[in-house]
Formats: sequence, structure tokens, C-alpha cells
Amino acid sequence: SGVSGPLLDVFFVRRGSDFTFQRDDEVAGRSVCAAADADTSALDAIGRRWLKQEMITLLRRPTLAECLTALDHGDVDAVFGDQLAGQSGIDQAGLAGHIEIVDRPVAVRDLAAAAAKSDANTPELINRLETGLAVLKAEGRYAEIVLSRMRHAQLSGGEQAVR
Repeated sequence: SGVSGPLLDVFFVRRGSDFTFQRDDEVAGRSVCAAADADTSALDAIGRRWLKQEMITLLRRPTLAECLTALDHGDVDAVFGDQLAGQSGIDQAGLAGHIEIVDRPVAVRDLAAAAAKSDANTPELINRLETGLAVLKAEGRYAEIVLSRMRHAQLSGGEQAVR
């Protein structure tokens, strides 16, 4: 059993930053922080090759929270990461007035959750996940989250990087 949906990789910037990411070429010469365990493949997706061509400087910190702190202190131009995890980190650190998500996502990935039918906890886990998604959808927040992140996006094939 399982459920799935979109996962958005985005750039977080300091409020008022000139890094708006309206076009891919805005990344040239920028420093970007990502958590040590973050999947950065979207930065080298088809048509980009930002890391391989050394268009950006990628700094790795142990956690997304440490990247957000580095951004708040002006040590990096942007933070790359999952939108939901980043928004949660911003809220927990009290940085909502300082850091924002750029309008255009870097990539859209499918997110899937699955649980073994043989596990006695599976029905409860799937039910909790489906209930949470249903609440987001009923309140209109699910569509709001997805649409707000995709309003300027154009999806490419394969890796689904947003160009």
C-alpha cells in the first residue's frame, strides 16, 4: 500500500535578494548551500550542469538548518533543498521574516510512500498519511502549495528539472 505526490526542490534566499531565479543563468557565480544528505542531482540535470561546469559554488553543511543559518548570516547566496523541509526549518528557526522561497522551483520530483502489507502497523501508517493529505486538500493548502511553486515552471522530460 502507498501514496504519492510531487516534491519540490527550491532555492531559499534572503528577503530582498537580487537572486530571483527567473532564469537559469541567474545562478552563475552564486554560492549555494545544501545539506550533506541532500540530493543535488537537479543542479546537474539535463541542460544545466551547474556543478560540472562550476557555474555555482556548492557548499555542504551537515544539516539544512545550518545552511539556512549560513544564508541568514550572508555566508551564501541561496540554499537548495526540499520546499517542505526548508519551510519547516525556517519556521522552527524563526527566520520567516528573513528568508523566503523563490517563486520558481528548481525541480519537481515524484514523492512516494509505501509500507509493507505484512507489517501490522501498515494500515495505521497509510491511514495517517492519507488523512494528512486529505486535510491539506480539503483546506485548499495542497493545491496552493503545488500551484504556488509551479506557477512559473516549465517541466522538462526525464529528470523533470524546471528550466
